[in-house]
Amino acid sequence: MINNKRIFAASLISAVFLPAIVLADDTVRGASAVAPAVSPREAGEKLRGDTKAGRAAAEQKMRQMREDTKGVMDDMRAKLQEQKAKLRDARETLRVEAEKKREEFRQKAAERREEMKKKIGEERAGRIEQFFGRMTDKFEDAIDRLEKVADRLEERLSASTASPADTAALKEKLASARAKIADARTAVADAKAKYADAVKSTDLKIAFANVKNLVQTAATAVRDAHRALVEVTAGIKSAAPATPQAQPQPETAPAQ
Repeated sequence: MINNKRIFAASLISAVFLPAIVLADDTVRGASAVAPAVSPREAGEKLRGDTKAGRAAAEQKMRQMREDTKGVMDDMRAKLQEQKAKLRDARETLRVEAEKKREEFRQKAAERREEMKKKIGEERAGRIEQFFGRMTDKFEDAIDRLEKVADRLEERLSASTASPADTAALKEKLASARAKIADARTAVADAKAKYADAVKSTDLKIAFANVKNLVQTAATAVRDAHRALVEVTAGIKSAAPATPQAQPQPETAPAQ
């Protein structure tokens, strides 16, 4: 009887625990088949591969950014060059028109002198005409020189190695100087346009005073333009990077 009980208990234990043990063993073997162990070497190679791929992607992104930036800068430079070309064309048109008016004024000198001669005499008329013509020619020559100086300053600013902030400020000053040059040319043209009315008086002193006022107005405009260019020139010199000074070499003692 006792033996039968022992046999029954052993059978019961086998029936309960043996399937669980077999199932656990199958689970472990299945897990090993699905996710095999990775060696340190393989893990290192995978990490290096991932790092290399990430670096390549970053480099590609940087190249694309540089290309995009270069495209934007090229567009800006093209627009700037186009704007400069338009400004040069406008200045050239203005210069040609001024030269044409200058020639027309010279051609009418005899006519004006003849008209003044009837009022203040031939000698006085000639003196006033000569004075005004000499001064306006002087102003126009000075304005032509100022425009050439402005062109050279613009070239220096384009090639300047100064900071962008300093260069931008100097370009604004140069634009202001160019505006003053245009004002000076307009002042001379206005003086010529008003000259005929200025010398209508039969009183020599009044006529000459009127002409001097016209000359003085034009002279002030020319001086203002010149002063503005001087400021730009000084600004360019002060903004330029300082060049290293050569160190003096020690003198060697003369041979005895």
